[in-house]
Amino acid sequence: MGGLGTVSSELLASIGVGYLRLVDYDVIERSNLPRQKLYTVKDIGKSKVEVAETRLQERNPQMEIDIHATRIDALSANSLLEEIDLVIDGLDKFSSRRALFRVARTKNIPYIFTGAVAEQANIMTFTHADDKPCLICVIGNTGDDPEQSCEVRGVHPSLLSMAASIQVSEAVKVLLGKDSELDGKMLYIDLLDLSFDKIQFSRKENCRLCGSSATDQDELDQGEPGEITKGIRPLGNYGRGLVTSLCGRDTKIIDPNWEITWDFKEVKSKLGQEYHVATSGKKYITINVEGIGVSILDSGVSTIRGAKTAKRAIETFLQVYQLINQIK
Repeated sequence: MGGLGTVSSELLASIGVGYLRLVDYDVIERSNLPRQKLYTVKDIGKSKVEVAETRLQERNPQMEIDIHATRIDALSANSLLEEIDLVIDGLDKFSSRRALFRVARTKNIPYIFTGAVAEQANIMTFTHADDKPCLICVIGNTGDDPEQSCEVRGVHPSLLSMAASIQVSEAVKVLLGKDSELDGKMLYIDLLDLSFDKIQFSRKENCRLCGSSATDQDELDQGEPGEITKGIRPLGNYGRGLVTSLCGRDTKIIDPNWEITWDFKEVKSKLGQEYHVATSGKKYITINVEGIGVSILDSGVSTIRGAKTAKRAIETFLQVYQLINQIK
């Protein structure tokens, strides 16, 4: 529910799609507002999926919305795609895309890929036809290059509106059973010279996912070498977790890899007694810890803002988690 998802979900609600499942583990920051049109300054610190649910329900009260404040990975993708007819990719990391696409292909769920950074965007539709390439054929072993990320290069808000609109147009074609011009072709958009190019891709016989020598699914779910594990760090005595940066200034996401079994109502109550609560909702609470903003989702995923370094972000996370862990 970032720059692409906020536009595409609003268009789908307006068109009359009856069911949307929204997945995002982030909370709203001021730096999101120029490109994520569902949110306002009053929503800063709130869970993106909760605010999006409210806004989209106002747009289309008859639509059913199912929200999940969690991260997409090889473990969560399978359950997140239960009883889903179409996947609309608004992600910003190839590791998450690989995990989601593999499950979508296994379940034969059409998948519409869209990526955007700076002034360039790519859009492609995958219906999983036997003679068409899969996403892995197209992106291969491409990793998440920090220098090419939205966090470093930014993204033009106009590009997001344009790309998401085309993505929704493709979604409507798929849902109505019409042929897609972008099935097997990638649309490349460049705002700098206002160019629109279609690039034809072919299915690769040596593709690890759909080729004749495809790799076992369990091996594929581990991701490319170093792609997932490079962000894994020890989190005190509790275990390890994925620490990543989001598109925005001085923001770290910490996703613990141990099982979270807490009563979230008790967690919010305990934190409210110890820290100043900026805002809270059903699935999140945002507090201030010694000048550092900490937003915790019911899934355990935490957003740390203003810590300057990953080390300080982890220290702040552990300080809060130690208090939570005292709840019996």
